[in-house]
Amino acid sequence: MLSFRESGDVPQLALALVRRSFGQRYLGDYHLSIADADEAITLIEYRDDLRSLHAEALHGKGANLMRTGQNKGALKCFEQALDILTHSNERMDIPAILTDIGTAQQSLGNYPEAEKTFLKVLNIWKQEGNLQAQAGLLNNMGYMFHLEGEYEKASSTYEDGFLCARRSQHTRMETLLSIGLGDLYTELQDFEIAEQNYLHAEEMLEERRDIFLLFSLQLGRANLNLLQENFAAVESLIRELEGTIKSSKSHFENGHFKLLLGKFHLLTGHPVDAINTFESAESHFTEEGLLLELISTHVWLAAAFAAAKRKPDAMKNFTN
Repeated sequence: MLSFRESGDVPQLALALVRRSFGQRYLGDYHLSIADADEAITLIEYRDDLRSLHAEALHGKGANLMRTGQNKGALKCFEQALDILTHSNERMDIPAILTDIGTAQQSLGNYPEAEKTFLKVLNIWKQEGNLQAQAGLLNNMGYMFHLEGEYEKASSTYEDGFLCARRSQHTRMETLLSIGLGDLYTELQDFEIAEQNYLHAEEMLEERRDIFLLFSLQLGRANLNLLQENFAAVESLIRELEGTIKSSKSHFENGHFKLLLGKFHLLTGHPVDAINTFESAESHFTEEGLLLELISTHVWLAAAFAAAKRKPDAMKNFTN
């Protein structure tokens, strides 16, 4: 990369930056990944001959912003990338960007628009017979239905996605769909099916090192054990999670970890510790507008205040 800087070869330097940004995102170093994407964007944003690479850099930056919980910024990047490709008549990457637009809309709580976007893309992938892409999209849709409380719809959507992932040998997506099914059945308190799905995900993860999947699996299993009041297992998983996200700057990951830790404190009889931890989770979720996560945190925080005999503060959180 140094040689490209020294020679002033902007196209090759920008390409190298975008590729390195992708690698850093895969390793979980989201902020360095954003820095590389930003440098590439600055270099080529006015180059008509590099519009496709410009869109790729914006798309990558948006993916990183999503990972760090910055959903409004992510949506803006995705929409800019889509606009560039639409006006350039470059259609190949449009379904992937539309999928991420739907995911950002979903994260911001705009479910009707997200579902419209997802269905538009699903029809494209079905027409093309792209099973891997269908698996990824169905995972996003299953998660959205889960958040909306449409459990039967979520289950069938996850299962359709799982079949697509298995038929196309898309192991990462099969792992993620298994975790999603585990989370869904944990919430439904069907603990046996939840654990079966987590076990399958664990077996798949033995073949790869993926920080986000590892975090998601550990978090899901911790919540499963919490509902079963298996506090020794929860404590062990909390230590594992601390190691997994030790260097993470993701508001999503840190917020969910603090939410789990707060639940653990509350359910093991330490409401004051729970209050402090829930307030930390609230800070992470508020920072980037993660509204649904924030609502959940307020409910748990109210319960912690009530357990600490601070009724006015508990009522305030229910009002919020």
